[in-house]
Amino acid sequence: MESHVDFEKLVRLARLSLSADEEASLCEDLKQMAAFASAVTSVIPIQDETESGSCPLREDRPSACLSAEEVLALSPAGQGGFISVPSVMEESDHD
Repeated sequence: MESHVDFEKLVRLARLSLSADEEASLCEDLKQMAAFASAVTSVIPIQDETESGSCPLREDRPSACLSAEEVLALSPAGQGGFISVPSVMEESDHD
């Protein structure tokens, strides 16, 4: 079954370690998600962007935005023209 091959590739790429029961459950969940996505696209047809030039779900209207200087002035910390943020990544022993 082709979808099973795709599922195995997804599990391998995500580096998941699943039991047989977990694998069967996740595979079924993904099938249901794909069926739902298919149903949604049948209700909201996807337009080719080259035809309309914009997203079919909302009108794309330009609006005023802050300058880089204004954003930096509002940020809690900055360095060299960039906003400084705390690290959210943890060092790990395995890659």
